[in-house]
Amino acid sequence: MPIERPPQNPEDDPKINPSNPEHPERDPSLSEFPESESLFIGSAQPPSGSTPSGISPSDGANGVIAGYRIIRRIGAGGMGVVYEAEQQNPRRRVALKVIRGGAVVDEHHVKLFQREAQALALLKHPNIAAIHDAGQTENGQHYFAMELITGVPLDAYLQSRPLGDSPTRHQIRERLALFLQICRAIAYAHQRSVIHRDLKPSNIFVIPPDGEDAGASRRDAQVKILDFGLARLTDADVSLTTMVSEVGKIRGTLAYMSPEQARGNPDAIDLRSDVYSLGVILYEMLTGQRPYDVHKAMIHEAIRVICEEDPAKPSGSFKLLRGDLETITLKALEKNPADRYQSVSALVDDIERHLANQPILASPPSAVYQFRKLVSRHRGPFAFAATLFILSIVFGITMSVLFGQQRVLRARAEAEAQKADQINTFLRDMLGSVNPSGMGKDVTVREVLDEAAKTIDEGLADQPEVRAAVQSTIGDTYFALGFIEEAAPHLEGAYAVQREILGETHPDVAMSLFRLARLRMAQSKEDSAEVLARQVLEIERAHYGEEHPTIATHLCFLASVLDGRGKYEEAEQLYLEALAMQEKLLGKEHLDMVPLLESYAIFLGGQGHPSQAEKRMRAALEIQRKHHGDNHPSLATNLINLAYFLSSQEKYEEAEATAREAIDLWREHMGEEHESYPALLNILGSILSGQNKRDEAESVFRQALDRRIQLYGEEGHVSIAASLNNLALFLFKAGKYQDSEDMYKRAEVIWREHFGDEHLHIASLMGNLSLVLKAEGKLQEGEAALAEAVRLNEILLGNDAINTIFTRMEHAVYAIDRGEGDGCESMLRDIADSLRAKLPEKSWIPYLADNILASCLAAQRRHEEADSLFTRSRQPILDSTIAAARKADALDRMVRHYTAWEKPEEAARYQAEIDSLMN
Repeated sequence: MPIERPPQNPEDDPKINPSNPEHPERDPSLSEFPESESLFIGSAQPPSGSTPSGISPSDGANGVIAGYRIIRRIGAGGMGVVYEAEQQNPRRRVALKVIRGGAVVDEHHVKLFQREAQALALLKHPNIAAIHDAGQTENGQHYFAMELITGVPLDAYLQSRPLGDSPTRHQIRERLALFLQICRAIAYAHQRSVIHRDLKPSNIFVIPPDGEDAGASRRDAQVKILDFGLARLTDADVSLTTMVSEVGKIRGTLAYMSPEQARGNPDAIDLRSDVYSLGVILYEMLTGQRPYDVHKAMIHEAIRVICEEDPAKPSGSFKLLRGDLETITLKALEKNPADRYQSVSALVDDIERHLANQPILASPPSAVYQFRKLVSRHRGPFAFAATLFILSIVFGITMSVLFGQQRVLRARAEAEAQKADQINTFLRDMLGSVNPSGMGKDVTVREVLDEAAKTIDEGLADQPEVRAAVQSTIGDTYFALGFIEEAAPHLEGAYAVQREILGETHPDVAMSLFRLARLRMAQSKEDSAEVLARQVLEIERAHYGEEHPTIATHLCFLASVLDGRGKYEEAEQLYLEALAMQEKLLGKEHLDMVPLLESYAIFLGGQGHPSQAEKRMRAALEIQRKHHGDNHPSLATNLINLAYFLSSQEKYEEAEATAREAIDLWREHMGEEHESYPALLNILGSILSGQNKRDEAESVFRQALDRRIQLYGEEGHVSIAASLNNLALFLFKAGKYQDSEDMYKRAEVIWREHFGDEHLHIASLMGNLSLVLKAEGKLQEGEAALAEAVRLNEILLGNDAINTIFTRMEHAVYAIDRGEGDGCESMLRDIADSLRAKLPEKSWIPYLADNILASCLAAQRRHEEADSLFTRSRQPILDSTIAAARKADALDRMVRHYTAWEKPEEAARYQAEIDSLMN
């Protein structure tokens, strides 16, 4: 449910948890995952600041091309020169490829150059160098900018790690892992209609593992595939393809070409040509040599060898390769494309099977195959006899195939109809079997489901497809009613059966995977949810193409998962992509737009844009009302979220009325027993708290906690911890410190048990707890809790995340109070400037940074400087919605400052404000 997703509880304090996607104080402009800067190639580099070689006056004034500052020339190919350059906005290093010949270049090469840029624009994969920009300068020079890669070519990388005379299985497995990265990237390109056509080690770079020099790798070696200059876009304009691939011309590197490519026939080249090139690369990676030695041969002889001679068996180099690996490699190197792996994915599948000690799908050459090869080498004597024999059987085979296809289609339709009938019969019998006399007059859906679940094993044991469909239905119903753990075994069981029957890549299996991903998200297993969601999209893109309503829906789901994991930039890109796709396919007012709009609204609210979130949520509600009217249960969740966005803008009266409308609607249609009902109460409690209706707010928060304890019947459920956390924060704001501490510590036990010791939930809670302990005077415990929050935020979010910055700032307060704050001044100034640049103009957070910096200056007796900062920050802090205790802390620093400065009247004035706040 979007209304509450721990650790992003609606009432979480923004200071402690600005990553809360429902809180308006989270920084919308933060880049928590800064783009890494890397180098394109691993060759020797000229000294910094040296003049880049190879740049003529036409290349760009003062070493600048289209706004890119040239640093050095780092490579050249058949069509262009590559420079390392610096892009000004955003500031980053790039590889800038410029077409040879400047503005004076023939149309043929321009088309080739543009096609490479077009191919790269289609590909966004971690193992393919990404394109950033492409265009033409004012003087007509074509260019494109792409990701800068550090590393070495594949052959150089392998030479630095030789196999030796007797390689180990570990060495072979390492090389296969590297090869699989290459294959998966090419398979991805093929799915997007791009054939590389020039695969070779010099176009494949390897970024060595992290920590390699220290002897301990923190990250495996990573592959980056470059140079799509000869790529063929299979869906591109036919005239372009013909023009750039004339018959008889050989384009690419001969040693890695497929036989059909070496012959120069463009019509025969398809994705299986890349399979062949990968086979050559695999052979070389496993044996240390190529399957054919053609580098010294005349071109006609080299082509003959590639097209006619069989490669030596890999086991001739190393006996370790005998068996599966030899079979896999030789199948990829088949002369006839029809005998090769028909896709890179099939090649990947067999290698993965080998690594998992499972039978591979490829088989060693049979006797029939060997006979066919003999015939191909001695065509004349066999030709006449073979013709007569073939003519006699062709007609019979053709008719048999046609009748067979008809039988298959008819049998498939009959099977689907029979399965649907069996499912309907089971569900009808399930409803009819419920005995109200044994359950009471009012039989609930939950009780019907429980009874049905007991009969699945007996009634459908011999019908696995029907069983899977029924389990999906029951699991979905449990899930919709909020019984997450009860849904789990049914959704997991349905997926296991469907995968076994239908295979890994069937769209029905993708839907089962999606249900599992949604389940994992509800169980707060965000990392698992992300992996499953990405698998879902990979299957669906292969089946439906790039645009489909289901893909848009699942892109939105992945975005929400990434949002929950703090990957905000990627999440927003996916939200926008999903919305644009769905609107294009279905229209603005289609009902399927609603979940996308509501999810994006929640994201915007968390990014510090409550007014934009309100606009998206109202749009979703308008569509719902148009389709369902004003009394539909689906309105309740969006109404409660709208209420929260209104309260974030201090529109409290409208927010409270909207929240109560949502709760009344929920009670009417869903009842108070639903798992999500306490979440609605928590949001109402936060709105009441914002209006200083403290008694009523506390009552609502405690009602939500009691309801969850009734629902789950035990203290250890993760949702109970969410309610404890909400109530603890409210009690802290209300000045009930001991009660708040008790609630936080109860929540901590549950969350550590459920999530482990290194999780954002724990970081958020420890930061909150530190404030409570400090308010109670337990300074040593408070500082330890805050130090733990700083450590976890650094690990989980990085040093530049606002959570990390804020907890560091609070930690500095302890050093200042101990008289050890002299070393904090520079850090606090940087923090204040950074927060002011990043956060919305009206945010109170930079002013709190000013207040703490002022106390640091006051501790150094720089009272006049401190006075200016204290005065500037006081009112924004008092006007904020933060807890009274935290406002009192800020005022207390002012009291101590004016006392030390011997201005007792000012000190008394601010002490009076403290007393008023706390009473």
